[in-house]
Amino acid sequence: MIASPLRISVALCTYNGATYLEEQLASFTVQTLLPFELIVCDDLSTDATANIVENFAKQSPFPVHFYRNPSCLGSTLNFDRAISLCNGEYVALADQDDVWRTDKLERISQVLAIEGVVAAFSDAEVTDEALLPLGYRMWQRLAFGKKEQKLIETGHALDVLLKRYVVMGATLVFRSDLRQLILPIPHDWHHDAWIAIVAATAGEIGLDSSALVKYRQHVKNQIGGRKISFFSQLRNAIKVDRDAYLKDELVRWSTIYERLHEMPNAKTLRLEAKVMHLKKRINFPHSRWHRLICVMNEVRLGGYARYARNWGSIALDLLIK
Repeated sequence: MIASPLRISVALCTYNGATYLEEQLASFTVQTLLPFELIVCDDLSTDATANIVENFAKQSPFPVHFYRNPSCLGSTLNFDRAISLCNGEYVALADQDDVWRTDKLERISQVLAIEGVVAAFSDAEVTDEALLPLGYRMWQRLAFGKKEQKLIETGHALDVLLKRYVVMGATLVFRSDLRQLILPIPHDWHHDAWIAIVAATAGEIGLDSSALVKYRQHVKNQIGGRKISFFSQLRNAIKVDRDAYLKDELVRWSTIYERLHEMPNAKTLRLEAKVMHLKKRINFPHSRWHRLICVMNEVRLGGYARYARNWGSIALDLLIK
């Protein structure tokens, strides 16, 4: 094992993670390219998390810096703090309950070495509590197929992310100099989606299709990666408050546009176009029959194809009040 020449800091956020934390920490120590350092921000755990980290720090082959938050921040703000404390040239995000494959940092380092790439992510194997595979990977769960992967590989990551979020934070590594754009992370964004879109606007995102993380599923997962049946997805869709959903999306995307619009980069025009697409949809008539004309016009202009989930979003606008 050797220390990573890229000086990769690992940002790990913890909260009552004693059950699985030791396995994750152990996976850091057997990396074929060791982390430059480990930054742990704990959100006032009441279990043995602190003791586990402190004992690990005493025998770790790389520096470990442990911080306890003065108050409970929640996941997004906790990652915000951990990222701000990293000293390496790159930041790798880590969850407390996963396990990394031994070559994770080495393989991601190879992707980050590609010219223009400022962030990279990989697939993950979805497992049960005992790390036994559930028979599918996270990209399968997200239906993130070859077409979208090819778009990212050919420098069109923002085209994918303007439509939907496919970057899993537990596999994400990015250049630390992006922090001036990333931080602070807005409270209404998931940290991984926010970071990925900032990175895709500022540069290019690379990927490795290998499952470099074992993504453990258990009862306390904040989001989770278990498959959802089509009928469950349909039931959830029917319950959506269309107006509230679109207004929330407009606020979120307006926030990222305002953060990045002065960047000397033509990609920010795509962010502005996404905002305009959402404004159009919010202003569609309440009557479904009158709304149909507006929907078909936005289909003709390609708005759904470029800035939404296409047929799913069309159905939302046509069928949901």
